[in-house]
Amino acid sequence: MKTIDVILGSARSNSSGAGIFNYLKKNAKELESDNGVKLNFMAIRDFDLPTFNEPLPPMGNPDRKLTGAPKKWIDNVKAGDGYLFIEPVYDNGLSGAFKNALDYIGFETADKPARIISYSSNAMAGQASALALLPTLAMLGMVMLPHMTMIGHIDDNFEKDGNFVSNAPSEDYYSKQLKDAVADIASYTKLLNK
Repeated sequence: MKTIDVILGSARSNSSGAGIFNYLKKNAKELESDNGVKLNFMAIRDFDLPTFNEPLPPMGNPDRKLTGAPKKWIDNVKAGDGYLFIEPVYDNGLSGAFKNALDYIGFETADKPARIISYSSNAMAGQASALALLPTLAMLGMVMLPHMTMIGHIDDNFEKDGNFVSNAPSEDYYSKQLKDAVADIASYTKLLNK
């Protein structure tokens, strides 16, 4: 069975993205059963990665020996067959903690599919961060899926525990969008990892 890493790209303890992350986590059994994959949930903050400061870039040093938090991060990323990134927008760009985590990656993600779920507290739905993330993921050799899921007004729709806010204005829409996102990445993951 193929494994999809569901990665929350925010290091904030009160991240609004936790609502999406925990929603997927709460519905994982159904999503895994419906799509024939295993979902592995990882939040950047749980790795406590130091600022990337290796003497060579990872792609220029494929035999490097990592220890501690960077090793744990890379081992988890390497074990994934596909990736579903949940990415906030900070100052019209991507999360610094998430970019730092990506800087540790060398060839571990090459030729594996990736899909982006972006979010924000306004109607822009994190579009800027999603677009800013694309060149980095492409450089890391990931196969970017053509569709992205964009969630606007996140705090009007999701509680941090993964439940929808009572009378959430977009509950049906976002519920379907997230289900479709998992189905999409599952399909490509199975296709590209035969």
